[in-house]
Amino acid sequence: MNRLRYFSSKTPPVEAYKQAMSSFGSQAMILTAPALSSSVSDLHGMTLSSVSSLTVSPEPMVQFNLQVPSRTSQTLHESGFLALHILPPVKESVRLARAFSRGTQGNCMTKPFEELRKDEWSYFTTETLKIPVLSLAERILICEKHQVFRVYNHELWTCRVREIVQRAVDADVTGGLLYFNRRFHAVGGKLEH
Repeated sequence: MNRLRYFSSKTPPVEAYKQAMSSFGSQAMILTAPALSSSVSDLHGMTLSSVSSLTVSPEPMVQFNLQVPSRTSQTLHESGFLALHILPPVKESVRLARAFSRGTQGNCMTKPFEELRKDEWSYFTTETLKIPVLSLAERILICEKHQVFRVYNHELWTCRVREIVQRAVDADVTGGLLYFNRRFHAVGGKLEH
């Protein structure tokens, strides 16, 4: 019988943990935050691989986590709303996911919306809300903050899904953009038993 390898150090096995977590696929989604000004350079968003369904009843809710400090987190706390984008597994989605995954680099805050063409995004608007949304998304979950929990240098967000925007074109379900082994992938073939 094979024996499991245990770590005896008093600190967490960070590199082994990162390798273990990268060994399974997860959905890559882009989160965008509401516009709090009219400047494109003030728009915020990030790529997440931690989004999951939390509840369906009595209301649909999702959960995800993000690292702080984060300008996107500050904007989300101020507005209480966000958009989660389910992207098709295509090269353009990978480009967008990379653009939104850079976060803060040194003392410089990245501005992913400045890299996008005007036809790649627009605004989802209501009487009180103006959230940038990506044109490529298959579906967009418009969410409202429910509760946020701080855990070390991360925040765990729980959000109510208030509306789902779906493209009229391409009604096919693709499985979305997946993140596995530090690269982006598409869903493979069905396994038969």
